[in-house]
Amino acid sequence: MSKFSRRLGFLSRGTFAVAVVALVMIGFGASRAAANESIVGLWQITLKDSGGNFIDSVFSGWTSDGLEFDQDIVPILTENVCYGTWIKLGGHSYGLTHPFFDFVGTTGLWDGTSGHFEYTVTVANDGNSFTGKENFTFEVPGTNPYAGGGTTFTGFTISATRITVNKSLLP
Repeated sequence: MSKFSRRLGFLSRGTFAVAVVALVMIGFGASRAAANESIVGLWQITLKDSGGNFIDSVFSGWTSDGLEFDQDIVPILTENVCYGTWIKLGGHSYGLTHPFFDFVGTTGLWDGTSGHFEYTVTVANDGNSFTGKENFTFEVPGTNPYAGGGTTFTGFTISATRITVNKSLLP
């Protein structure tokens, strides 16, 4: 199986990702996360390849303390919630890094590799959507997804819409 199709398999099987503690943001222009940042909230993200083909859909929450969490749609209810950390880049633009462990889709066991993906996104002025780019690296040997090696893909596009409470549905 090609490395690219393996990544797509990762996406479609909802790879079991392992949580990573949110990192402390210091220096290099990183702003402290705050509740009034336009990225804070719950989003439905769509990932497409460079040809515009649908790859994945994700529910993603961005919290005021710089933590991000997500849940892929396929397969549903597999407990594959994983975590990343975000920083403000300036204006309504944000950067995210999101580490994960790869696993064997048929067994659910860790395959000995890890990886990470990165987003750069800009929230629309109305705060109800964002667009951006994603790069990802997977098959990094061992438990440190940032150790180097692995296979990297670039040029994916993401778009998202904010999920809000519909008060008319409340009991």
